[in-house]
Amino acid sequence: MSEDKVPYGNKQDIELAKMHLLEGYARYIELFEKKHDVVFEGWIGNQWGGVLEMNDYILNFLDIVLDIDEGLPERLIFEWYDYVVEQGLADKPLVNLWSYWKGARNE
Repeated sequence: MSEDKVPYGNKQDIELAKMHLLEGYARYIELFEKKHDVVFEGWIGNQWGGVLEMNDYILNFLDIVLDIDEGLPERLIFEWYDYVVEQGLADKPLVNLWSYWKGARNE
C-alpha cells in the first residue's frame, strides 16, 4: 500500500476532513463568544472537540453546540453550570444541560 493511501481513503481526504472539522469548531466557538460575550481560552488537554475553557467556565463542546443549534436562552448555559457546581458540592445528582433547559431540577 502506498504511503499516501489508507484502507478507507487517502491522506489528502483525511486532511480535508480534519480541516473542515477544525473550521466547524472555530465557527461554533465564534458564535458562542458573540452570543455570550465570552472569550475562548483553549481546549483542555489540547483535545479539540472535547472540553474547553471560556472565561472561568469549563464546558463540553457538545453543550456549546446544543446552546447554538437550539437557540437556548441567553446565559442559560452559565446558569446551568453554576447550578451543577452547587449540586455537585452538595453531593446531589447532576442534571445535564438538555434536561435543565427542559425544566429538570433537583429539589
